[in-house]
Amino acid sequence: METDVRWIPPGEAKEAWAAFLPAIRRGLARAGGDLTAESLMEAAQSGALSLWSIELGGVAAGIAVIEVIDRPARAAVSVILVAGRGMAGWIGPALGALERYRVLNGAHKAEAVCRPGMARLLRRMGWRPKGVIMESGGA
Repeated sequence: METDVRWIPPGEAKEAWAAFLPAIRRGLARAGGDLTAESLMEAAQSGALSLWSIELGGVAAGIAVIEVIDRPARAAVSVILVAGRGMAGWIGPALGALERYRVLNGAHKAEAVCRPGMARLLRRMGWRPKGVIMESGGA
């Protein structure tokens, strides 16, 4: 089945976002609540974050929020959020698009702060752990 990954211009972000809002809210809640759907949407609409849609066979299957971080030594592309259905069917092409976006933006790496299940999936796709995020408080 054909996978189409495309950048969503800031002016179209709200419509694409609405289709995945329940999955986005669930994922953000499981991630610890540091981010809100509303703050991410505002950042996507302003162009501070990039929003990407993933279609599988012409049907909306996923959404991703990406940030280019301009660090003093080298830039990086950071995956802020990935949500959707049937991820096993489209994660490979989505990561391929992310890699092309990374190169286009002159970033030396792509990175993701993620939960253990996504970490296992990314490891199978050739990503490697950089470190461990520890926290106190929260809940």
